Amino acid sequence: MVGLFSYYVNIGSIIGSVIDNYTKDRLSRLSYQIPLASMFIVPTLLAVSLCFVPESPRWLLHHDKTDEARASLVKLRSHSGDELELELEWAEMVRGVTEEKQVAQSATFMDLYKGHDLRRTLLCYGTIAAQTASGVWFFIGYQTYFLALAGITKAFQYTIMITCLGFVGVHVGLFSLKKLCGRRTVLIVVMFCYNAGVGAASSPVATELVSSRLRAWTVGSANALGYFLAWLVGFCSPYFINPQDLNWGARYSYIWAASNFICIIWFYFFIPETKARSLEELDEIFEASVAARKFKQYKCRIVEDAQRDVLGKEEIELTKQDNRHMNEISG
Repeated sequence: MVGLFSYYVNIGSIIGSVIDNYTKDRLSRLSYQIPLASMFIVPTLLAVSLCFVPESPRWLLHHDKTDEARASLVKLRSHSGDELELELEWAEMVRGVTEEKQVAQSATFMDLYKGHDLRRTLLCYGTIAAQTASGVWFFIGYQTYFLALAGITKAFQYTIMITCLGFVGVHVGLFSLKKLCGRRTVLIVVMFCYNAGVGAASSPVATELVSSRLRAWTVGSANALGYFLAWLVGFCSPYFINPQDLNWGARYSYIWAASNFICIIWFYFFIPETKARSLEELDEIFEASVAARKFKQYKCRIVEDAQRDVLGKEEIELTKQDNRHMNEISG
């Protein structure tokens, strides 16, 4: 769901670019009023639709609203039809929130920079900062001007075409996240294509890496950092590419080539694989100080505890024996 952020950003960019292209020749106030008015359509629809979105079950559990949390989870998972899976998720969620409350009764901003949460905060910040390090804010903000300096006669039309290609990239990235490989692989391998890699994966990864009790603080401050870096790039870029200033022109792209390379190295050594892990499992793994490249092999205790709560100890032992028996036959 979080990955759809890039999906809708690209849709908005395409629609906005098309509207700008067809209103640029108007000589009345409508030339800017129509594009500005179109910006209020999606926020209005979102504001109305939020009234029908269920509250987060984990947030409700953290605020001791167990019955409401259970009802919210049932509503969110009503499409799956798998009652056992629902019960296991609920048991795991309850255990995870209970253990979190035992560790800390409250969450403050300074908790972001203490203990195991410091690592999670830095990973979240780095993942969001990678959006800026990819150079995307420069190309989004100045690609029309950049293409015009390069001698492209229909620079704005090329900008729309590039945005459409980015929309295709988002589909590739989201499909890869779900069907082909994990988050870490998408971030590393597809760094060369922003929409298919960092654009699609950075927001889901950033929200998965943080502690449940500190999610609002961490993701909020990370997004603030991201917007600050985007402003910084937007402010500084003209001084690099303008003919009357540094006049770097296309050479300015070498900065982003270097920053992309640094991001790839950072993703490889520090970003863990979070695919197919619940938030409670990730909490346990980070508490165990597991290295990034060993996340995938780690066996979580909370999963077995949740299964024991739902299925009972005897049935779990029978399942394990059946699995060993099947492994012996296949071996």
